[in-house]
Amino acid sequence: MEFVDPRKHLVEHGLAFTLVFILSDFHKSALHSDGIAQSARREFFLELLPLFCSRRIVYQKFYSLHELGVQCIGKGKDRIRYEFGNKASVVMTNRRNWIVNVEDCANNPYDGHTLNRSIVGAETITKVDIVEANVDKGYRGHDYKGAAVIRIAGSSNRGLSMSGRKRKRRRSAIEPVIGHLKSDHRLDRCFLRGRIGDATNLLGSALGFNVLKLLRLLGRGIFSHAPTVLGRFVTATCRFVTAMNHLMAAMNCIWPTTCRFVTAMNHLMTATMKSLATLRRPRTRPENLESHPAR
Repeated sequence: MEFVDPRKHLVEHGLAFTLVFILSDFHKSALHSDGIAQSARREFFLELLPLFCSRRIVYQKFYSLHELGVQCIGKGKDRIRYEFGNKASVVMTNRRNWIVNVEDCANNPYDGHTLNRSIVGAETITKVDIVEANVDKGYRGHDYKGAAVIRIAGSSNRGLSMSGRKRKRRRSAIEPVIGHLKSDHRLDRCFLRGRIGDATNLLGSALGFNVLKLLRLLGRGIFSHAPTVLGRFVTATCRFVTAMNHLMAAMNCIWPTTCRFVTAMNHLMTATMKSLATLRRPRTRPENLESHPAR
């Protein structure tokens, strides 16, 4: 037998009476205001009116008076069972973890029903056709009908190459990226008003993540290694100059000897040519020839 505290009904009755009093006073003040304020207060009153009529079994509930679009998102984790806010979709590259698209999803849609919009938005931004997309199990039964291959985590790896399996395992790399967006780029709590504020905060977080990643990449590639590269360049220049000095010194040592050798060879060739000219006998033809008759 379930025990019901009788004071619970008194508390609920008191809260309901207080809410009715606040709404009636708000409605009366809206009637005596000017046109713009009256229309705005009337819209706000109509939005707050279902709050009084809502019950536990009603699907659409109000979790915040200043932000009526807040949704209750079930996490399914022991540490955090629920989160209050709005759902967002993040598209990231498989290799370098660059965020290429973010989508603000209103009214807590099913994850699979946001895949088509996310992929089409990423293709529109990057001007590159997506060939393969790796998603988690929450995207089963998705609405994507494009040419890209959708690989769901936990599915069979039959027929996949080693590189394909590696890309599929890279799907979990988006989890720490989302964690950094929440902890480092203020995505865990939005201080901007309305649905436009939610979308602006999401876009700003993604841009901040990419810009910070780009600055770190530039710093790592240029500024942080600049002393090392400069030192190596100076060392190589000094070694080159030293080698050229040694070469010039060697040439200075070798050049006189080379000149003497060439001079000696010239003298030797000259003496050889004179010797050959002396040994050669000139052929002389007799001028007076007497003919003796044959006997």
